[in-house]
Amino acid sequence: MALIFEVARFRYAGSQRPAVHDVRVEIPAGAITALCGAAESGKSTLCALAGGFIPHFTHGLLEGAVSLGEFDSARMPHAEWLSRVGIVFQNPFTQLSGARLTVREEVAFGLENAGCPPNEMHARVAVVLEEVGLSGVAERSPYALSGGQQQLVAIASILVSDPAWMVLDEPLAQLDAAVSRRLMEVLRGRAARGVGVLIAEHNATLLAEFADTVLLLRGGTVDALGPPAEIFARDTRTSHGVHLPDAAALAADLGWNGRLPLTVAGPAWPPAGFQRAAPPALTTGPPAVEVTGLSFTYDSGQRALDGVSLTVPVGQRVALVGRNGAGKSTLARSLIGLLDPTRGSVRVGGEDVTGRAGHAARHIGYVFQNPDDQLFARRVWDEVAFGPRNLGVHGDALEAAVREALQAVGLEDVVDENPRDLDHPMRKRLALASVLAMRAPVLVLDEPTGGLDAHEHRRLARLVETLPGTAILISHDMTFCADHCERMIVLHEGRVAADGTPDEVLGDDEVCVKCGLAQPAAVALSRECGITPPVARRAGLTR
Repeated sequence: MALIFEVARFRYAGSQRPAVHDVRVEIPAGAITALCGAAESGKSTLCALAGGFIPHFTHGLLEGAVSLGEFDSARMPHAEWLSRVGIVFQNPFTQLSGARLTVREEVAFGLENAGCPPNEMHARVAVVLEEVGLSGVAERSPYALSGGQQQLVAIASILVSDPAWMVLDEPLAQLDAAVSRRLMEVLRGRAARGVGVLIAEHNATLLAEFADTVLLLRGGTVDALGPPAEIFARDTRTSHGVHLPDAAALAADLGWNGRLPLTVAGPAWPPAGFQRAAPPALTTGPPAVEVTGLSFTYDSGQRALDGVSLTVPVGQRVALVGRNGAGKSTLARSLIGLLDPTRGSVRVGGEDVTGRAGHAARHIGYVFQNPDDQLFARRVWDEVAFGPRNLGVHGDALEAAVREALQAVGLEDVVDENPRDLDHPMRKRLALASVLAMRAPVLVLDEPTGGLDAHEHRRLARLVETLPGTAILISHDMTFCADHCERMIVLHEGRVAADGTPDEVLGDDEVCVKCGLAQPAAVALSRECGITPPVARRAGLTR
């Protein structure tokens, strides 16, 4: 049964302009349809309309309807609509019930409320947990998992109910490469069984491979509708703020003329004549961060870190990468003193900050992967001023610190806005500004590219390259890490599995497979051109 949008316009309560307008499209069941577009193009609004949250919970002026056959989402009780359409939100934390103690119980929660017989319920939960790769953490608390694992719990809780339609808003933003692919394969299997899948997502590389159709939004309306090869045939990064598949972006950056290729393989790709560019020198000097023999075990008995030792020189750009649950966020929280390790020590700028969050704040800033975990003030200026004020900065010095931080992230024009009224990318920028204002010499960014369109991606790249101090990026975006970090440290099961330049790490097939890292298209291109060892950075190739 097709999902039909006949929406003349929808305007949120308190807003003067429509979030979406003139959206008249029929989306077929049994296929994967991808929603692509820049921030505020209407992707999340269409997801909320498809899930019936507009108009049942999110209020505003709706002119038009969303329907499944004869069923109208606005006229049908929302619980009944959700029995047909399952929705996964952008922030998994908002979807966890808080009423169950384990992952298994959380995934079963919806079936319990629907009166599913216990034997059937247990069998369905077991199958879905295996499908998404959560069987190994089934008895752990959902709140003891990494952000990516929590995202999988939210997805599994919808998959297990087996709805006719699935609507997913940025489901891959916090997932590693291997898990992202696994999830897309699960969705492809559902589509093959007749389930309709509508997915708002920035990962164009996987969309090019798995989506049947791409619905391209611009300014709240449908700008284009077609197969991935057609939509991604031109560079939409500037005109629409839409990411390209990795190979297409690489081709465009290398001066490709004509229709952009979706993969490196093909009769006209790669062009001849590429060679290795001179690699940049690694930053050396006194240590900014020293981690010695760091281990951490949670109260549940899970060992998240196991004897991690590393040193980061002042001014270095480091990518901390690995699978979901590898220990990346645990290590980051140990660096800022939020966690007191089972053993080992952390020194930042020569100071021992082990388990001393208040002391660490002067030396190292941490930007959480979910900005809503970090923002609490009622005004943008107050949010940014909070950190430096608590470090004893006042008067003109405080004013300058706040102003410079807001200018750095492009938010100087919204100083009087409530942070909750900003869209997700702007809230991410605000969280970053609130840390930049503290002027700590070391900055940790947890999943900084998650959920960002191409415009915001470029803004972040410029900021990372111009940061005055040391930067540690925790990310699943290997292309971004390769292009903007000079070093990569790979964690696997709580230990350092690899440490080197992006070319060294991402050119190692064994490490990438073992640790769930997606090799950038530059690796495949350099191999096609006979360049060994391969190059991971786009700037690593030249004519």
